Amino acid sequence: MKSLAARQPNRRLFLWIGLLLMVGFIAGFVWGRAFGYAEGRKDTMRAIELKTTESQPNSRPT
Repeated sequence: MKSLAARQPNRRLFLWIGLLLMVGFIAGFVWGRAFGYAEGRKDTMRAIELKTTESQPNSRPT
């Protein structure tokens, strides 16, 4: 069985990795909310709708 002193660096490494991952997830979430993932999705859906209506020229309102 390893002593506490031998296990301490591993524990510290895992804590740092966990902390950095958590900060990364939070930063990504905040960035996504600030710069509008929802708006990007709306733009994508709008582009798909335009593409499908172009293939059906009679369905476009005049």
